Amino acid sequence: MQLLKAQLAKLLNRTIRTVAFVIVFFSSDGHTQSSPPSVFQLPGGIGHLPDLSVNGGAGVALSQPYAPKYTGVLPEEVAQLLSNGTIAFEAALRSKVDPHLDKTLLIPEKQEELLGGTTLPEAYNPRLLPFHPPTPELLSKDPSAAAYQVLWNSAASLWRLGYFEIETRARVYQDNRSAPREVMFTFTRLYPRNFGTAPGKLISLFRERIEFTVPAVLAGVKWLTLRFLTSEEDYLWASSPTTHSVRQMTGSNRSDLIFPRGFSLDDLLVWSGKIEGHSVKSIQRIPVLVPIVQGSFAEETDKDGCTVSLPIKGAALDVTQEGKRVPQAPPWVPSNALWTVRNTWRIELENKDPFSLDARSVVYIDQQTYAPVYRSVFGKKGEFLRTTIGLLGPIPEGSKSPFFWRGEIIHNPSEVGATLLEVVALKSCTSLKSGREVRDFDPKSLLPPTPIPSKRGNVEGAPTKAPLKPTPGPLIEEEPIPED
Repeated sequence: MQLLKAQLAKLLNRTIRTVAFVIVFFSSDGHTQSSPPSVFQLPGGIGHLPDLSVNGGAGVALSQPYAPKYTGVLPEEVAQLLSNGTIAFEAALRSKVDPHLDKTLLIPEKQEELLGGTTLPEAYNPRLLPFHPPTPELLSKDPSAAAYQVLWNSAASLWRLGYFEIETRARVYQDNRSAPREVMFTFTRLYPRNFGTAPGKLISLFRERIEFTVPAVLAGVKWLTLRFLTSEEDYLWASSPTTHSVRQMTGSNRSDLIFPRGFSLDDLLVWSGKIEGHSVKSIQRIPVLVPIVQGSFAEETDKDGCTVSLPIKGAALDVTQEGKRVPQAPPWVPSNALWTVRNTWRIELENKDPFSLDARSVVYIDQQTYAPVYRSVFGKKGEFLRTTIGLLGPIPEGSKSPFFWRGEIIHNPSEVGATLLEVVALKSCTSLKSGREVRDFDPKSLLPPTPIPSKRGNVEGAPTKAPLKPTPGPLIEEEPIPED
């Protein structure tokens, strides 16, 4: 094991100097009270999501000197970043488009009890969300139940996609002067019940796969998660291209950073944690400034009937310094993102998992799209670990993909730089074909290809005619997989 760790560390350090992927690869390892933001009187004319593709949009540069004025419409930890000059941005003063989920999406079907008062549709209809928005009465009488309704609606808003695949770029900034180091990976998620998979011992929510492709030193590193709609912890595996092995870890490892200044699996989509694994401490409805990326995604249907979305009209994240209207902004704040006030749910959560590094978190969820927009994470001793800032963006009118996530900024207060994640391309499918199968989300699918022996008994491509010793098969360490 120590030899494997040394090999991986040597490989990773060639490309990213401080990478310590191997530390989290085979390891698993207080709470503080934060005061709610003060009430802020919104300026007249501020609305919801601006359509920046029409007539540009008007805004005002917000940097360190303006922090005291706008603290009331920023999460506490993000306001601190503005105060110390770690971020700066342009805030919108006008808005034209107010995207929302169609009212038919909020009509619950017949319900079944699943866990601790939380209900979900008995037979999930991809056109519906499980719950109506929390009523004032529920917020007053049972705030915990109200928060769970918001969290389940947020998770269910993606179920309609059935299968989605995101080509993602991570730009890792060590400081605000050096060029970033780029990492590319594919983020894929499958919701088996959308395709008629019969539930077995546990009710499957999703299967998720992360595969790194760039740089070459990380190519072949893969992570696989199986999540179920019970209190059962996530099943998690990771593969090593160095040792040709697959290792099963604990669900707690999803909170580990894959590399310093990087992100954890739970940071994807701002928050991808297990809802049943958290207890709710509070919920509030709060207006905050949210970054909206200019432009939209163009959609087309491929030969398999899948919806493919590609950025148009400047929807890609622009981090160049040219043309920036806020020169004080560091390079990891996209210059084509305009921050505008949106109503959100602020939910404070406590992790029930004693081994997770993320002991407590504060999540902000957009009230209309149910997209998580902020997440601040605290450790076991109450220490502030990191803040995630979600980047939203409008989708084409009449789109079949209720997907608003364009990327996110992840900042660790102990580090100088930050990491910027960006959606390069998105594919969503309502059928399983052309290689999209449940078995592609099996731990054995993480194994590298087996060498093909030639007719002479040698491994294909071997330069010698001498008999080769049998190649040991790939190693996979795992518990039995629960029946889907």
